[in-house]
Amino acid sequence: MRVAAVNIEIHQHLVQSLMSKYDFQVQGVPTIILLKPKLSAKGSMSKQRIDYPGARTAAALYKEALSHMPDYSTFVTAASLARFRAAPLPQGAVSPPD
Repeated sequence: MRVAAVNIEIHQHLVQSLMSKYDFQVQGVPTIILLKPKLSAKGSMSKQRIDYPGARTAAALYKEALSHMPDYSTFVTAASLARFRAAPLPQGAVSPPD
């Protein structure tokens, strides 16, 4: 996950560009917006804008970000381990090194 902070007083042109591209307005500071990758039915990537109204604390931001991340975990038993290892990874998942 990437996190970016933009000073709207110094980088007004960038903020205007982002507001136009992702259809939002900065009405107060700090404004926190999540841009979540979204795969279209045709296979192209775009961003889903999610306005964050929650607390401005590291713990709250972490919890919110985590809630939007995909969960690739699978419950595996001894009986299902071979089938699990043979299955392809979900799109976007990264295989750990052997």
